[in-house]
Amino acid sequence: MQRYPRTILRNDYIRAGGGVALCVPLAAVSQGSSFGFWLFVGLTLLFAVFGARTWLRGRAEYRLTEAGLLRTNVALKGQAATGIAWSELSGLTLRFYPLRRDRSDGWMQLIVRGSGARLSIDSTLEDFDAIAEAALAAGLRNDLPMTQTTLANFRALGFSPEKPADSG
Repeated sequence: MQRYPRTILRNDYIRAGGGVALCVPLAAVSQGSSFGFWLFVGLTLLFAVFGARTWLRGRAEYRLTEAGLLRTNVALKGQAATGIAWSELSGLTLRFYPLRRDRSDGWMQLIVRGSGARLSIDSTLEDFDAIAEAALAAGLRNDLPMTQTTLANFRALGFSPEKPADSG
């Protein structure tokens, strides 16, 4: 089972909580009907949604198998599972989001689609590279079209996104 590390989640909880804690008092003192009031109410909601999303990420578990990828969310009422079989993989995207202008730091997001399901995984997930490698292999087996950006991002991870030549 792969999960998001608690340190990453803790930092996101701090950001969400800090945003709510800052915006609620500012909304309260901004005179009810002013632009500032609605601005800070909107920002409070934005930080609250970010906190809820972080909580859901913390409750998610990913399982990589030879057959595919399964995400299990332990939600408020039981467990919800979403899975994509590699044989049914129909879309594959790998994006890089830089934190610095020189692109020396940042994170990647892997999006896999298949059988009407979509899974989005950040590179902060434990064993992200193993999942990305398995998704790439499945994409090559399924002859999926991939953008040049996706191919370049797989190369940046150290994977060869070229389909091996058929021997025979």
